[in-house]
Amino acid sequence: MTLRQSIFFACALLSAPLPLAAQPAPQAAPAKNAPAKNAPANAAPEITTNTTGVQEENISAHAALETHGATTSDDGYAKIGEAIARLRAAAQKAGLKESGRPLAVFSDAADSDFQFDAMLPVDAPADARPALGPDISLAQTPSGKALRFEHRGPYDDIDSTYDAITAYLDAKGLDARNLYAEEFLNDAKDSSDMKLQVDIHVFMK
Repeated sequence: MTLRQSIFFACALLSAPLPLAAQPAPQAAPAKNAPAKNAPANAAPEITTNTTGVQEENISAHAALETHGATTSDDGYAKIGEAIARLRAAAQKAGLKESGRPLAVFSDAADSDFQFDAMLPVDAPADARPALGPDISLAQTPSGKALRFEHRGPYDDIDSTYDAITAYLDAKGLDARNLYAEEFLNDAKDSSDMKLQVDIHVFMK
């Protein structure tokens, strides 16, 4: 079982209800992070996983272009990037303005493979029917109560963040849905880019 898959396993096992408020709550108590993978002594900036400043959220749905994809852990960032590039091209062709950072939404994983929905928030009326081409549709981003975690560093090392998230949920006895979204706050050159910034939104029951 990969570390990415372990969050789904934990979500299925944990059953305690989560007392979330409508407004952001004070920061959660510090939790132990998973051991970081070995990195070169001169690597900078450091890879960080924020489980000490976890933020409670109440996320509203937003119009977004969507396309479905499947990949392996090794090729995950490249495939997600290709899907987002297709969405941006479709938005530009349809005259739709981007209104948020792109997302990769996950709801299932098996072995080293996983499926995802790439999403690009756009300004579009509810009754819009833009011509988007094959395999691209106008949808709504996930909504509901969630916890936001931070990953700062290469996408190659994001499994260490999911390991820390799973440990956090387990330690707090929190009950999560099998649904989470990676929000890419900047555009990295590749999966080894140390400057990558990703917020991970874990949706709660």
